[in-house]
Amino acid sequence: DLPVASHDEVSRELKLLVDRREVLVAQRTATINRLLWRVHELDPDHAPKARSLDLAKHRRILGDWLASLPGLVAELARDELA
Repeated sequence: DLPVASHDEVSRELKLLVDRREVLVAQRTATINRLLWRVHELDPDHAPKARSLDLAKHRRILGDWLASLPGLVAELARDELA
């Protein structure tokens, strides 16, 4: 028989933090993917370059463009960019 696995306080807290980080990264990835899809739907030629949304300048430019567009898709994209 194997011993029952258990964590001490420090390792349990570390596991909780790592798990939380993984959830946050997955949520951020999903949000960016939805945003990119909506931008593509609005104008395929206006899609931001890969990883460019990491920079505030590119998010601002995209936000300004989205603000000029009417409709639900643009509104949802603005919400996801915020």
